Order: sequence, then C-alpha cells, then structure tokens
Amino acid sequence: MKAIQGHNIPQVDPRSVVGQRRGLLAKIQVAKAQVKMPDLIYRDILRERFGVETSTALSIGEMEKMVAVFIDEWAWVPKYKKKHGPSQIAALQERIWQLNSEIPGGEERLPGLCKSILEVDRLEWCADWAKLQRLVATLENIKRRGCPAKAGSPH
Repeated sequence: MKAIQGHNIPQVDPRSVVGQRRGLLAKIQVAKAQVKMPDLIYRDILRERFGVETSTALSIGEMEKMVAVFIDEWAWVPKYKKKHGPSQIAALQERIWQLNSEIPGGEERLPGLCKSILEVDRLEWCADWAKLQRLVATLENIKRRGCPAKAGSPH
C-alpha cells in the first residue's frame, strides 16, 4: 500500500472494510459537531445503545445505526458532494461553444464529441458537470495541438 504523499497515512480503498469504517467514523464525528451534540449525551448513547465507550469500538452495522440516530433523532442532514448548479453548467456550455469556435472544423466535430463524451446528441441536453469538464479538456487539447479533423471522421 502506498502512503499518501508527505504523510505516513496509507491510502485506503473506500470500498474496503477499513475505508467503510473510516468513512462512517468521519460521518459520526461530523454529525456530532454539526448538531452540536454535548459529549455527555454522545457518550450516553454509545453506552446505552451499543455498550461501548467510543465510536471506534462500534461495528460497521452499529456505526450505520449511529449515523441513523443523528439523522432520525437529531435532524442531521448529511451533505454530499457539491452539486453544480445551472449557472455552472451554463458557464461550462458557454466555454465549450467558445472553444469550439476556435478549433479547426469545430462545427463538424462537436456533434460527434457530444455523442462520444457527453453521451447525448446535443450540448444543450447535457447537465452533467463532470462530462462537460471532460469535453472542455478535450477541446482545449485539440486547440493546443491544432489537430485537424480526421478525413472521413464526423469529428
């Protein structure tokens, strides 16, 4: 296992048991802080419901139940990855149109690039930020390299 650069912390696959434990422990600590749960109450819940003194002594199933306690009884709402709003999607689409106008054969290439990268027929139909980012990177590479369209290729 490689250590994380600059630290002696080994990298862990989040799908592994260790990764699941770390993720759930992090959720528990974040939830505790966000709901401002007093430490005495937190420790009482661990002792009374799970028979342990610390969250690290919980099994994965018990950790999931502890997260459920925060959600159901303390009204904690877990925050997930940042969602990209319509304005960010529109800004990426605008950047794509701009880059497309700057590359050789852009108008002929864009439909094929949309189909292969965005998996839709038209740029306007895509609201997936990650896919739009990939298309921006592809167009920037084409622009930087000055790659002409391949003969017989729709893009």
